[in-house]
Amino acid sequence: MDAYENILSRRSIRKYTDQPISQEDIRKILAAGMSGPSCVNARDWSFLVVQNPATLNRMADVNGR
Repeated sequence: MDAYENILSRRSIRKYTDQPISQEDIRKILAAGMSGPSCVNARDWSFLVVQNPATLNRMADVNGR
């Protein structure tokens, strides 16, 4: 699939399952995010992986859901 097809077939997922994501898949997702462009190649991004549902709910509450 080329970039144009990827853009046109993009979709948003708003229903999630309880199926855990493997550490390997998490690493791949983070590596993809880190490979994106950044201003003057500063690479000043940061990622936070939260796998505990209770922690995620507390974060959502504090952030105003």
